[in-house]
Amino acid sequence: MSENDPSAWCLRLLRRFREATLSFGDRRAAARFVIDRTNGRIVMPVETEAGRHSEFTLFLPSESDCDASVMLAPARIDRPEGSEAVDRWSVYHGEPPTSAVWTASRVLGLKSMVDAADSIFDEATLTVPNTLGVSEFALIRRANADRQRLIAASSVIASIDIPDARCIGVDPDGLDVRAPFGIVRLEFPYAAVDVPTAELMLTNLLNSGESV
Repeated sequence: MSENDPSAWCLRLLRRFREATLSFGDRRAAARFVIDRTNGRIVMPVETEAGRHSEFTLFLPSESDCDASVMLAPARIDRPEGSEAVDRWSVYHGEPPTSAVWTASRVLGLKSMVDAADSIFDEATLTVPNTLGVSEFALIRRANADRQRLIAASSVIASIDIPDARCIGVDPDGLDVRAPFGIVRLEFPYAAVDVPTAELMLTNLLNSGESV
């Protein structure tokens, strides 16, 4: 998939965010989510009323400041205690709400608010696993092996001081770094087609803070 392909751009845009405004029926609610590395579904806790709906819309990163809207087909996770993605949600966002219903949603389409040409309505393109597979965890360890390098690179790329930066996720398009105020996205220049390419781009990203 070429980086000039709207499909590649939409997938990169989807992976850029971990917070959104959730729309269900005529209701709105703040939402925090992760992307299941095994199947590409959007995993998040929602209130009980939302769990009764068969369609969701996510406004990324919020309805008032929206880069894209995402159409979802949610399904309830009956045993969240056995879900790796639910565990990852806690790594990203902390303690989940106690009365929430956990959902895993197929991504049916993404509509860009910047350019209508960069809109895709194709589940097979958008609901895709992390092609780095289990190597993601080795890449996370590699990113965190020298925390000072990661902190320096994160601060340079994000243009804000991130003294406690810690990598918590890697996919072909970049890194997710946890900061005291939320998740910071550090993107690769283009999607990594394999693990060696991801390793190289991770090394280059970490080197970006060495002159600071």
